[in-house]
Amino acid sequence: QLGNRESASSWREFFKDLKRRGLKGENLLLGAMDGLSELENAFTEAFPKAKVQRCVVHKLRNIAAKLPRKIQKNCLDLSSIERTFKEFRRRTRQMDSLPNEDCCLRCIYAMSMNLNQ
Repeated sequence: QLGNRESASSWREFFKDLKRRGLKGENLLLGAMDGLSELENAFTEAFPKAKVQRCVVHKLRNIAAKLPRKIQKNCLDLSSIERTFKEFRRRTRQMDSLPNEDCCLRCIYAMSMNLNQ
């Protein structure tokens, strides 16, 4: 699709096209976005049951931009976040699945308590 890819109408058309090609999105729970309001609005119109979350990388970039230059690089180091996700996957892999959101949150909370010690 050509044209202004950042406009709300372009994003609406993009999601309509995905649906025409078979994406139902009935079980879609979350869309990770870069903060573009037009994209978020079009996504919520197309998938009203799904929640929207700011992408971690974009969120960190926004935070880093407000910090002194000396420490910006440290803020943008994603290795600790990647290690945390890897450890979460390692610990939960043997569970086969997490039955509900509360179970997932409890696992993350328990891990974060260990990380803070």
